[in-house]
Amino acid sequence: MNDTPLVAKRRSLLRAEVEAHGNAEIARAAGKPERQISDLVNGRASFGESIARQLEALRPDLPAGWLVIGTHQTAPHLVGSPVDAEYVAAAQAEFISRKALKSANEMLSLWMELPTERRKEVIASLREELGKNKKNQSDIGIDVVAAPKKRQKTTIINK
Repeated sequence: MNDTPLVAKRRSLLRAEVEAHGNAEIARAAGKPERQISDLVNGRASFGESIARQLEALRPDLPAGWLVIGTHQTAPHLVGSPVDAEYVAAAQAEFISRKALKSANEMLSLWMELPTERRKEVIASLREELGKNKKNQSDIGIDVVAAPKKRQKTTIINK
């Protein structure tokens, strides 16, 4: 399997737990077959957020997110290293982008439930607020630059 940095970190953290406590003990505590735990550690099974949350619950002594976003360090040689920081940053970015997408989808669903007239009212209100914000910003010396309406072709000239 070609793992993302987040999934690779999850496998590494679970591997450390298995080495410390044994595959059978982790499987028993999680209520999962030993084979499933072994497959997760060795890359033969997908290691998504759902199973990570289930396994994370086995270690309430560790901070929330230790396995889901890979923020706990069980490998002392990685603590504070550039590799460690890279994994944590990638894991957090992936986690945040998934949450943002879920929120955007929920907002779109709510928007689609609104009657057309109510949508128009909301848009008018937002435009009014935007206009007020532009005026307030210009009053205190902030230049507001509007985004172009159409995508323009950019040409780079080398001198």
